[in-house]
Amino acid sequence: MAQKLSNKKIISSVKQRKAQKKRIIWVLSILVVIACVYGIYGNLFRINDVEIKGNIHTDTSDIQAVADATLHERRWFVFPQDHIVFFPTARFSRELVERIPGIVSAEADVSMRGLLGIHVQDRKPLGIWCNGVDDAECFFFDQDGVVFKPSFAFTGSVFAMWRKEGVVVNLGQVVPCTALC
Repeated sequence: MAQKLSNKKIISSVKQRKAQKKRIIWVLSILVVIACVYGIYGNLFRINDVEIKGNIHTDTSDIQAVADATLHERRWFVFPQDHIVFFPTARFSRELVERIPGIVSAEADVSMRGLLGIHVQDRKPLGIWCNGVDDAECFFFDQDGVVFKPSFAFTGSVFAMWRKEGVVVNLGQVVPCTALC
C-alpha cells in the first residue's frame, strides 16, 4: 500500500512539473511577443532625424518632403517605415532621383542612432532654356540636356540662353538636340 502511495506522489509531481514547464513556456512566449511588438512599434528603433548633404541647387525642403512621405508609409500595410530595420533605402534613393529632376544620384543610409542620412549629387547647370519668345518660362539644363530647375531670364547674363520657337520643355524633360545643336 505504501508503494502505491509513493507511486501516486511521483506521478503527481511529474504531472505538476510538466504543467509548470508549460506555464513557463507560455509566459516566455508572451514576453517574447510583447518585446517584438515594442521593438517594432516603440520609439527605441525609430528614425527621428534626417540629415541631407550634397544639395547645392536642389531645395532641402523638396528632399525633406519626399523623406517625410516615405517615413509615414507602412511596409506591407503593417510595419512602419520609420523603423531603422524597415526603411527602404534603395527604393527611397531611386524615388528621390525620379521625383526631383535636379538630382543626378542619391544614396540613403540609416544609422542605429535613428538618423536617416541622405547624400545627393545635384545636376550642374550648363545653360538656360526658355519656352517662348517672351522668356516667360526659363529653366536651367545640364550637360545631358535635362531641364531641372526654374530660372529667371536675367540669369542669361551668366549662362547661355537657348530657345526655339514652337519647342516647349518642362521640368524633368530633355531639351531636344535639334533645339541645341
